[in-house]
Amino acid sequence: MEFNVSHLLKSAVGTTREFDLDPGECVALDEEMVALIDEGHVRLDRTNTGILARGHAHARVHLTCARCLDPVDVLVASEFAEEFEPSVDLASGAPLPAPENELAFTLSTRHLLDLGEALRQNLLPALPLQALCRPECAGLCPSCGINRNFATCDCVIVDENHPLAALADLLREGR
Repeated sequence: MEFNVSHLLKSAVGTTREFDLDPGECVALDEEMVALIDEGHVRLDRTNTGILARGHAHARVHLTCARCLDPVDVLVASEFAEEFEPSVDLASGAPLPAPENELAFTLSTRHLLDLGEALRQNLLPALPLQALCRPECAGLCPSCGINRNFATCDCVIVDENHPLAALADLLREGR
C-alpha cells in the first residue's frame, strides 16, 4: 500500500489527497497472520514537517477458534492517524536528519508513503483476545479431544484442583 507523495510534498501546507484502500490488499500482522483489506480510506494532509495520514480500514483476519481450534474469519476495524516525514530533501536529494518525532514513520528515499506498517500497528490491537467461531462454541473435550460442537462423548471429567471441588464432596456426602 504505497502512495507517491512527492507532488504533495511540493504543495502548500494544508493540501490534501484522498485515496480508497484496495480491497484484497494484504497487510502482514506477524509471520503467520495476514489481514485482508475489505474496505478502507486514507486522507493525506501536507503538514509543515511531512504528511499526516488519517483514515480507517476494515479487514478480515484468518484466526483459530480459542475453544474448538476450527478456522474462523474475524472482521476487524481501525481508525488511524499517523505522521510520515521525509528522509531526503525533495529538491536536492540530500539525506535529512532523523525526525524529531520518534513516533513518526519515514518516507522512502523515492518519496513513497508505505501505509503497511501503520495499518499493522493499528489493526493488531483491534484483534479479539480470543477468537470464537460462534459465541456458543462448546469447544473440545479435555479428556478425549472430540469437538463438542459436532459430537458428544461419555467422558467424565473430575478435576480435584477446581476451586469448587470441596463443595462437590459435600454434595456427595449429603446423599
